[in-house]
Amino acid sequence: MSEPLREAGLSWAAAGEYGSIFGIRAVLFAADVLGRRAARLLLLPIVLYFFVVHFAVRRTSFDYLQRVLPTPPRAIDVYRYVLCFARVTLDRVFMLRRRDELFDVAYSGHEILEDLWKRGQGAILLSAHLGSRSAMELGGHSERFRIHVAGRFRNTPRINRILAEVSPRSVTRLVDLDPTNPKSILALRDLVRGGALVAMTADRTNQGDRCVTVPFLGGEARFPLGPFLLASLLDCPVVLVFALYEEPNRYELYCEPFSQSLKAERRERGTAAMSEAAERFAARLERYCRAAPYNWFNFYDFWGAS
Repeated sequence: MSEPLREAGLSWAAAGEYGSIFGIRAVLFAADVLGRRAARLLLLPIVLYFFVVHFAVRRTSFDYLQRVLPTPPRAIDVYRYVLCFARVTLDRVFMLRRRDELFDVAYSGHEILEDLWKRGQGAILLSAHLGSRSAMELGGHSERFRIHVAGRFRNTPRINRILAEVSPRSVTRLVDLDPTNPKSILALRDLVRGGALVAMTADRTNQGDRCVTVPFLGGEARFPLGPFLLASLLDCPVVLVFALYEEPNRYELYCEPFSQSLKAERRERGTAAMSEAAERFAARLERYCRAAPYNWFNFYDFWGAS
């Protein structure tokens, strides 16, 4: 939870690992010693402390919630929002450890992944910091569909080591993504050509990223063009994948088609097609945010960054 350091002028990506390491270690300890039910109770005072101490989290959470809730958010709503993030984070530990019996899972649109798997067709799975990106571990879907997760993991080696302790299998499917390095792009190309599914988020920008400003939740916000440009280079289907959390233990996994070929769209209309793709993604993300308003986790000034 190091995003509040943005108040000091730092981007979320440059905020460092310390807060995240401490939080992950604490969650692992609680999960190992107490189990899910007791660990969830322990989160109540921990989140309350975090809520009281970090003004930036309260302010940015309030800004987001007032965009998605039907009535003006109260302090209890902001607390509930941060608590939802903590509980989803705790659940990731159990998901990575294959404790499927702890969760009630519903699937919608998974026939899309089944079809890709049967045909040996690689694809890009676009997601966001919405709900749990680890929910695909439930039922062994991540291994069965050969899902690899692409991201900028080189900057978080200590977190990677902790994840390896939790689930060595999941770390072997992490792919470091460096848009400026041709080897990184070629590695993803080989995975997709080999029939793997490559998952990545498309709702955060990094310093130096190519971005586009699009409508989102009643304002204008910056979204990265990189995921869409990458998908156009790889010339493969693009699928949206989101896993929404509902108290106390339910996850609803949604898959929906996004594009059969962004390469074709880009060839026809150039970079304008990529901007339109980012805008379409933001519109779909907005729909899911409104359906599950406490599930989108971005604790920094998302609209101010635009």
